[in-house]
Amino acid sequence: MESTINYQNRAIAYSVLAHIYDKKTLVNGPLDIFVPIVKNALSELYPSGAVKGSCINEISKAIENRFSLVIPDPVLNNILKIIALDLNKESGREDMRIFGDGSFWIEKFIFEDYSILIQKGKEDVSKVVQMFKTFCKAYNVGNSNNEVDLFKFIEQNRCELTYYLANGSNKNKTDSSDNVLVAQFVDTFKQAPEIFEKIRDIYLGSMLSCYLDYQPSDVKMDVELLLDTNFIISLLDLNTPESTQTCNTLIEVSRKLGYRFTVLKDTIEEIQALLNFKSANLSDAVIARNINREDVYNACDRRHLSSVDLNRISDNLEEILTEQFAFYVIPHTTPWHGKAKFSKEYSIIRKYRNTDKAALHDAIALIYVREKRGNKFIKEFEKVNCWFVNNAINHDSDCSDLEYKDLYNSKKRQPEIIKVDDLLSILWLSNPAININCNDVASMGITSLVSYTLNASLPKARIIKELDDNIHKYREIYKITDKDIINLSTRIANRQIKDVEGINELAKKNEAAFAAKVKEESIKQEQIEASRVQKMDSLFKMLQGEIKNIQENQVKMQQKYNERLQILDQKEEEIKKNEQTINKERDFLKSDRERLISEKECIKNEKDKIEDRIKSLWKQENKKREQQKNEFINNIIKKKKRKSTACFIICLCIMLFILVGSSYYYIFADDSQIQAINRICNFKPISIVIGFIVVLVNCFSISHFYNWHFNPSFIVNQEKLLKIPNCYEPIDYEDYIQNK
Repeated sequence: MESTINYQNRAIAYSVLAHIYDKKTLVNGPLDIFVPIVKNALSELYPSGAVKGSCINEISKAIENRFSLVIPDPVLNNILKIIALDLNKESGREDMRIFGDGSFWIEKFIFEDYSILIQKGKEDVSKVVQMFKTFCKAYNVGNSNNEVDLFKFIEQNRCELTYYLANGSNKNKTDSSDNVLVAQFVDTFKQAPEIFEKIRDIYLGSMLSCYLDYQPSDVKMDVELLLDTNFIISLLDLNTPESTQTCNTLIEVSRKLGYRFTVLKDTIEEIQALLNFKSANLSDAVIARNINREDVYNACDRRHLSSVDLNRISDNLEEILTEQFAFYVIPHTTPWHGKAKFSKEYSIIRKYRNTDKAALHDAIALIYVREKRGNKFIKEFEKVNCWFVNNAINHDSDCSDLEYKDLYNSKKRQPEIIKVDDLLSILWLSNPAININCNDVASMGITSLVSYTLNASLPKARIIKELDDNIHKYREIYKITDKDIINLSTRIANRQIKDVEGINELAKKNEAAFAAKVKEESIKQEQIEASRVQKMDSLFKMLQGEIKNIQENQVKMQQKYNERLQILDQKEEEIKKNEQTINKERDFLKSDRERLISEKECIKNEKDKIEDRIKSLWKQENKKREQQKNEFINNIIKKKKRKSTACFIICLCIMLFILVGSSYYYIFADDSQIQAINRICNFKPISIVIGFIVVLVNCFSISHFYNWHFNPSFIVNQEKLLKIPNCYEPIDYEDYIQNK
């Protein structure tokens, strides 16, 4: 029971993811769709709205317990950063922080905005489970594991995508019988949109969960798609309409991405051989056209095509592919024939294909793809430059699904072959900008999954062909009616007859026993149909009641949603009014601010002008003082020079006077006077004093005169010693402003 709860919880998460994606919330990237899941887990884990955690493992465990989703720590860390950014931006504070060591703290948070969406997811999943249980009762099948099988089947494609995108493995493989039951349930309820849409949402959510393991890159490559036989058959609308739509969508999407399309000449020959065979047996293929919706016979009935029409398509096949679809046909495949014949793949495939030629065709395709890849083992999907594109299952072979996967799948590298629905889903996931409706992608994917599962359990083409031949052979003899044939086809299609080959063996041994067996199975089917019709009537009556309840719930949910929208609109209106008031005040404050800024600017300009004027006057004042100072110094120097000149002249005159007087005295004086003077001069004290005075006076006057007139350094030193009045000294700017 625990596993049921886990799968059911995961289905709820898938449903929520689908609704979120449908609302176009992928603003910053694929991880945005997981934000509501994480927010809900935070609300449940920390109801107080404030928390400090030592490790984000606490949150990942809570998510796993609540939704059965395993979110890797690096991915969860990025999601928490997205939540923190939005929360902090909204509050204008740092209310949430994620630290490098994995710890975190949240100051305040209320994440109730997704509670209605999660509740809707629970109700949707519950309705699907309820309808599936009722369906199982109608088919007399029921066990405690039914619900698990249902959800395993729906998310089966996720495992396939993970295999390509993240080198995963299909660990969710269910038993084929269980798969058939679930596939029949989904197929039945395709006609009930109210239920099918819920199944489709779960399927879509499972695909979206691939983003947990895979983050799209911007790698662009020149990719070649080599198209297989069954792909071309679908493209020609010789398969189911859904299959044709899927193949056409892939072509459209791939062209937008710049992909190239190629077809082997061998593939064209194989298709022509197939169409010619179907044309030759069209009228006799009664069973085949009724039990296999993917068969060319069924498409011929749907499109009202005759054998002539099939032959015309076959004859013009190459022109259709090259002109209508613009495919390139590889004309010469001989170089790959030899390699393929001696390959390991060919030796395995030929054991299961009905002809060696068909096995060789598949081996050639694989060899071609590998050579286009440079014979390299490529691990990343984005780096693959060539794919062999297949469409569903091939009923012309006895190769089981398991053996096919064992042959082509590898955990260490990307396989050469890929199904069209897988490739389309991957391209959609890898390129969110591609204009493809997500519901269309999901519908095509789950339809392909259902078709693949139902057809995989059908008898092989050769067995059905043999049964058709036997019925045609003994129809008239033993009066096997159209109703008998239809009832037999129904039982085979519903997997109620498992040993079809045994019926063919009975035809070889005993014709009458064969005819009786056909009629016996027809009667059984009539009895089952009578009971089944009653049960299915009850089922659909209940379904109608469930649909009515669903619609009523949807109306209630819509009312709640509308009420909430109304409240939000009112709040939004109030916010707008407040914003208008705030804008007016902001405009007023802005204009007032601009006016103040302008006034401030004017004042500043005036102040600058005044300051410039004052500085100019200050400079003029200091210049004037400098001039006055220089004049003062020059006047002092001139006075000093005049004094030195006067002193020098006086001393010179005295010396001349003494010299002239002495000469006159010695010439005109008598001897007694000369002797008296000589005695005085010979008196040493007097002569020393007189000599010293004369020398001193002469030295002083001459030196003084020389320094003032012929020694610039002396004048400079004298200028430094001068005491300059304060009125001539430079004045500081601040002192000047204060004085003025």
